[in-house]
Formats: sequence, C-alpha cells, structure tokens
Amino acid sequence: MKLFVAIFLSLIPCWCFSQASVFGTVLEETTGQPLSKASVYINNSTIGTTTNDSGFFDLKKINPGFYDIVVSYVGYNPVVYRLQIQSKDFRITFRLQKKQNELRNIVVTTKREKAEWMRIFREHFLGVTQAANNCSILNEDEVLFEEGDTKKEIRAFSAVPLEVVNEELGYLIHFQLERFSYDPVTQKVYFYGYTRFEDLIGRDGKVKLKYIKNRERYY
Repeated sequence: MKLFVAIFLSLIPCWCFSQASVFGTVLEETTGQPLSKASVYINNSTIGTTTNDSGFFDLKKINPGFYDIVVSYVGYNPVVYRLQIQSKDFRITFRLQKKQNELRNIVVTTKREKAEWMRIFREHFLGVTQAANNCSILNEDEVLFEEGDTKKEIRAFSAVPLEVVNEELGYLIHFQLERFSYDPVTQKVYFYGYTRFEDLIGRDGKVKLKYIKNRERYY
C-alpha cells in the first residue's frame, strides 16, 4: 500500500465521549539524564509533541482505544509502546538506548544510478496517481540505499524521518523509514516505519478549505 493511500484509513476520526492524556518523561537509559526535544507521538496520527528541557511530554485529548506510542531521538533506538487508553490519564517514563554503530552495507552509486533508484523509490513509496503527484519528499537526500539479497533488489532506509508534503490532503508527514525493498523480478514492494502528521496551516492560522473538502471526499 502506498503512503498516500495509507493515510486515508489512519486519519479517519473516531468520536468518543471521554478523553485522556498520556504524559511523562524521556530519559537517557545509561545516565538517567532527560532528553530534550525528543519526539513523542501516536503512530499514524496528528497527535504528537516534543519533550521540554526536563524531558517532559504531554499528549492531550486522546480518545479511548489501543495505540502505538512512538518515542524517537536522533542517535537513539526508537521505542514503540503499545498502550490501551481509557478514561484516566496515563503516566509513563521512557528510557532510550543509544544506537550501536550499525554496519549497514550502504551502496555508493553514481548520480545517474541514484536518480534512477530515487525515481523507483518515489514511485513505490508515494504512488503514481494524480493525488500522489501532489506529494513531495522535502529531504530526499536522507534516503540511503543499501545492498539487497540480489543485485537487482533495491533497499533503502533513513536515519532521520523523511518529510513528505501532501498538498492533496494538507499534511506534512514525518515518516521514519526503517526499511524499503523493491524486487523488480517479482514486483514485490515492502516498506515500514513510523508516521506522524501535521496539518498544513494557511496564513489565517486555519486548514485551507480545499484540504478539508479533499479529506471529506477521500474519507
């Protein structure tokens, strides 16, 4: 499923009568020191925040249900915590581990090869529809290619979240790409990661009417 299509299901609103907050702190596991500006968000949602200087975060107005809370910080392994939200507020402390030096077999390509691989990546990651044409990756340089199981297989990942602007629905999408693979022989495509959304806001501080209409049409 392409990224553009996937967000339709993930952003369908759920109406509930009671809401709760998830709050707490993000610490460095070894030293116990707070991590400032760590990202804390509910996967596949617009609910997210960053920690303050004390490592504190607060996710407000969450409807009851099951969610994946994602905590990430540059240079540390992300944490994904499965949580059931009920009517009461929930407090939690996350401790992040520093990443070990990963010896991923990154492929060094020519400009022509990288351009072609990026075209293939973009086509399968975003899609090829007219709506997908209204999406763009702001930091394509963060897409790193690595060796696959075969010479023809294309694999990719990103060390930092990819920033995707969706001008069709009015979202800035932060996608932490853990793995992408494309096999031209079998035509199989696979990718996974963690996603956070932000509304694209107009000069008046509101979401543009065209975005709202498009969301209603797709939903």
